[in-house]
Amino acid sequence: MLENCVKHHKRCSYSGIAKVNSQWWPSRLLDLGTSSATPGPEIIRLIDPAKDTTTSYKYAALSYQWGGKEFIKLTAGSESSLRAGIPVDDLPLTFQEAISATRALGLRYL
Repeated sequence: MLENCVKHHKRCSYSGIAKVNSQWWPSRLLDLGTSSATPGPEIIRLIDPAKDTTTSYKYAALSYQWGGKEFIKLTAGSESSLRAGIPVDDLPLTFQEAISATRALGLRYL
């Protein structure tokens, strides 16, 4: 879906989202996996793109107003468990919807 937009719409191919050949990535991304149809609780993982330079990371970004209810947070103490896996059900609805939208765009990383 996104690839079609980037290839066939002049305005989309100019946007920052279309820079699919970029060699710069954020220092951390969420790997959403290839499918949400696995048995058991759905798990995503925190990754460090700098550690695997052979992968091309096409990703979406979430602009989000922090505040309100406390939830999972990346800290020095939580990093290893977040790399092991994050249950999607433990995330706020905004993040769950961002995961669904990112997958609907055909992207694996957020």
